[in-house]
Amino acid sequence: MNDKEEREVVVYDRSLSKVEERINPELLKLIMMDDLRVSINRMDKHFETEAFEGREDNRVLPVTDEIGVVDLIRHYPGKPWVTAYFINDGPSTVYVALDYPNREWQLKSSETRTIDRTHATDRIGLIFYRCDSGGASSLRVTGQF
Repeated sequence: MNDKEEREVVVYDRSLSKVEERINPELLKLIMMDDLRVSINRMDKHFETEAFEGREDNRVLPVTDEIGVVDLIRHYPGKPWVTAYFINDGPSTVYVALDYPNREWQLKSSETRTIDRTHATDRIGLIFYRCDSGGASSLRVTGQF
């Protein structure tokens, strides 16, 4: 075996069968470094959007029997909330769901609820809200991002 063959990297396909072509180790190092750079850039972008800034977003939502949606990702603030504080100013019961419209919970008139996803992997990106048929209410929401 000559010196050149000892420095080459043997390539295997996904079934762990040896492939006859060989890659120069320097070229393989460049390919791997580029893949690593792309992965790190993706992680940086992810952490930028998930980073907690400590800023508040206060909203008053008029609630009717039609489903309302607040999209926190596509609209202001452009990133998910970490915590949310809901106050139903009434007079009707409000049904609220976070991220999934089929997972709603009830908030009666004058009730409050705090949602804290500080240590969760998923944050609050969508807020769905509605009243019973013919009902109307006012929902105050304060979120932190």
